[in-house]
Amino acid sequence: MVVVILAVLFLSFLVYSFYVFPPKNTTIAAGQIGSTTQKMANSLQKYFAEQGLTLNVVSGEGQVKGLAKLVAESSPVNVSFYIPACYKIIKLKTILLGKDKK
Repeated sequence: MVVVILAVLFLSFLVYSFYVFPPKNTTIAAGQIGSTTQKMANSLQKYFAEQGLTLNVVSGEGQVKGLAKLVAESSPVNVSFYIPACYKIIKLKTILLGKDKK
């Protein structure tokens, strides 16, 4: 009986620790090199390093491509910057330049 109780407590601890403790490594998609979002990602990377965590920054492709990487199953990206005003400006430019297929 004692063995069963200890086994249940141990398994409960394993399940609890699996869901509670955050990952030690994550990847963020930032904007183009030199952009505000890329600078913010680099600042976050330094902060994460001080906390003992690793933040990988993937940059150079802009916000829309970063969001695409976020939803792609094969991509290692876990987080992406999204500024709605920028997306609206990009969408407006594509419409005005006649590149929108809708």
